[in-house]
Amino acid sequence: MTSFVHIEFSKEHPGVVRAERFIQTIKAYATYLGQERGISFLLQSAFAAALLVEINEAIDTLSEGHELLAWTVMWLVAFVAIYYFAQAHLVSNLKTKWKNWKQARRISAAENELWSVALSDHRVMADLQSAISRSSD
Repeated sequence: MTSFVHIEFSKEHPGVVRAERFIQTIKAYATYLGQERGISFLLQSAFAAALLVEINEAIDTLSEGHELLAWTVMWLVAFVAIYYFAQAHLVSNLKTKWKNWKQARRISAAENELWSVALSDHRVMADLQSAISRSSD
């Protein structure tokens, strides 16, 4: 008796797929860092890192009694820097969303105005109906 075994093997190696995704991610970061926002983010991050290194160096020179206070101050600075970066990103997102919302409201108002004109003028209504029929084809 003969039986056939059909085993489906993946045509792509999972490691290669992961490596390709990693390379695409690196390219996306390089493109982002090449833009103005990316450069400013990079500079702000470098400033925050330099500040934390300087605080750490200052902690090393302190006596045993003040190290806890110095570490607390250092982490407070680190968390404030993280919060600042998050707020800057949040503000830029809110600005973009605000602009998109205003544009959508303008478009909606223009469409409502055109519709009210079309209700009173049969020529405009005929133009709208022909445009709708062309777009559905």
